[in-house]
Amino acid sequence: MSTGLPQIPSPPATLMRPWCNEDEQVPQLTPFKISHGVSDTMMKQYEEDYKYLVEEGLDLEEMKKLYHELVRPVLVASCLILEHHIVSPETKALDQKFKDKFGKPPIYLSALDIMKTLIAMEPSRWSYLMDFLREKRILVTENWEVSLGSIECIMHDDSISFMMNGRVVFKGQSDGRYNHGTGTADLCTAITGVATDIVDCAIYREVPCNSPTHAELLGMYVLERRAISLKILLFDVKTDNAFVSETVRDMFPITPNTTEKDLCQVLRSMKVYFEHFNCRCEPREKLELVDSLMKMKDNELTMESIKDKWAHYLMRLPVFRAHQPTKTIRKDYINKAPTVGTVAFHGQFYIICKEVLHPRIRVIKAMGHYKTA
Repeated sequence: MSTGLPQIPSPPATLMRPWCNEDEQVPQLTPFKISHGVSDTMMKQYEEDYKYLVEEGLDLEEMKKLYHELVRPVLVASCLILEHHIVSPETKALDQKFKDKFGKPPIYLSALDIMKTLIAMEPSRWSYLMDFLREKRILVTENWEVSLGSIECIMHDDSISFMMNGRVVFKGQSDGRYNHGTGTADLCTAITGVATDIVDCAIYREVPCNSPTHAELLGMYVLERRAISLKILLFDVKTDNAFVSETVRDMFPITPNTTEKDLCQVLRSMKVYFEHFNCRCEPREKLELVDSLMKMKDNELTMESIKDKWAHYLMRLPVFRAHQPTKTIRKDYINKAPTVGTVAFHGQFYIICKEVLHPRIRVIKAMGHYKTA
């Protein structure tokens, strides 16, 4: 039966390694110097670095000054600063409004989180971080005592050329998106060679599919299959699905109960066509090529629109990813506040308390008729 696949490489005639002088086969190693460091000197250097980078570099007053002079005006103009304390009815109402509007709760970071991230980042990237905060609508509470999360700076490695013995190591990425309503999946793959050279790119629509995991496995199948058709022998691939990564890396035995066991076995068997095959599980932000194409409609797939979508990738700009312990934030902060009503009602309630209730209490206290429990 012809499948279009090349013939499977024949097994070796023997498993015995040929007798030879192994020293003659080892590539020449350029001489290099090995330094023997002094542990006391290293520890002293660490203490000096800590003082310079942390005690002085993260000085709270200096960070506050820089925040108010440079960062806060941008956050204010972007409407990202929380007007009220993070544990307050107003913030709780805003949180609910945010979920109703965007389908998920906001990410909260403290001013301390923002400044720690900026101080540890190369200055030319600061403006890109501000863009990220605006794009993701991250809300900032001006708290200098607690940390609510962190921001990871990610650099694309697709545009980095890899070589092995003078030969190009091709890089690939795949994505699969399952549609529960139709029981189908959309798949996208991309293969890059030297720098930003796109060697192959493919999109498959409405592929019969059983689950999100099945979709991701199918995406990897397409990626491997197209690489084989291109006679690629050195291949480094990445996926954002841990199960797919563990499957092609043979990290578990395939049993009758394994999810999509037949497809898993095909993925493993296809590696026979590669001299070098490596798979990595990476965050979705590092799969910009396929992730962005998956979100575009077919009539939008023009070179100009794709260029706009891939601008960060083509210009090798930083990409950011916010991390936050969502359950902890909701438990320790948002859900602790009492619920009063809508955002508008909270505003009215705040004004009434400030302008009417509090002055009346002061008057009653002055008259000596007000007692506290």
